[in-house]
Amino acid sequence: MDEVDAILAVVDKYHFVDGFVLGNLAKDRSILHLRSPQEKLDLIPQGGISGAPIKQLSTAMIRHIYQKTGGKYILIGLGGVFTAEDAYEKIKAGASLVQIVTGLIFGGPMAVKRINQGLVKLLARDGYATVAEAVGKGTAVAG
Repeated sequence: MDEVDAILAVVDKYHFVDGFVLGNLAKDRSILHLRSPQEKLDLIPQGGISGAPIKQLSTAMIRHIYQKTGGKYILIGLGGVFTAEDAYEKIKAGASLVQIVTGLIFGGPMAVKRINQGLVKLLARDGYATVAEAVGKGTAVAG
C-alpha cells in the first residue's frame, strides 16, 4: 500500500479531490495469488485483471484509504462485486458507493436488482436504515 499512501500524500494537497474509484484492475498478477496453473496464465494476454480475482485486494485498498483518511473521501468500490454480500463488504470497508462491471456482465441486468434487494436485507439485519449508516463500520475508524 506504499504506492497508495504516496498518492494520498499528493492528493491531500488538492482540496478539489472529493474521492476515488477503487480498484477494478490489477496489472501485477503476482499479488493476486491466482490458483490457475502457470501454463494457463501464460495464455492470457497481458493487461489488467478484473472481477473475482481482485475482490480482496480491492476491499483491502478501500479499507486502507478509509482508515488512513478517517473517511475524508468518497470511495466508490468495485472489483469482484457479484452479490449483495460482496457489495456490503465494500461498504463496510468504507465505500460510499459500489460499482459493478464484471458482475453485471456475468449476472446480467437483473444483477443490480438482486444486489439492491440483498443489501436491504443485510442492512436491516445489522440495524442500519441506510447505506450511509454502514459505510466504514467494518474498520477501525468506525464510529
